[in-house]
Amino acid sequence: MVNFSDILNIEYLECNNEFVKARIKLKKEFANNINSLHGGITASIADSVSGYLASSIKIMTPTNNMSIYYLNPIRVKEGDYVYAEAKTIKRGKKIIVINCQIFDNNYNLSAEATTSFSPMERKISKDK
Repeated sequence: MVNFSDILNIEYLECNNEFVKARIKLKKEFANNINSLHGGITASIADSVSGYLASSIKIMTPTNNMSIYYLNPIRVKEGDYVYAEAKTIKRGKKIIVINCQIFDNNYNLSAEATTSFSPMERKISKDK
C-alpha cells in the first residue's frame, strides 16, 4: 500500500529524538499555476517531517494543530530539492510541539511551521 509520505518521497538525512533534517526532490506535479511550490505541498512536508520527529519515540502522535508562515516562494525546477529541518520545542505526556523550517535548493528560508501532536498510548505498528 502506498501512503502519502511515499508520494512525497521524503529522504531523511539526519535524525535523533530532538532534530530531523530531510529533503524532497521537486516534481512538476508539486507546482501551482505560477510554477511555485504549492502551499499544500509545503504544509504537507512540514507536517510529515514534524510528525516523523514527534513519533521518533515509536508511539502514535496524530497532529492536532499546525500554524504555518509562507515567507518566500520556491520555484519548482525538477531535480532541485526542498529541505526541511524540524526541532522539538516541547515533548510532554499530553502534547509534543515541533518547529519546522522549509528551505529552497539554495537554503533560503521559505516557510516556518509550528505543529502540535497528541501522544497516544498505542505503539506504532508496521502491520496495517
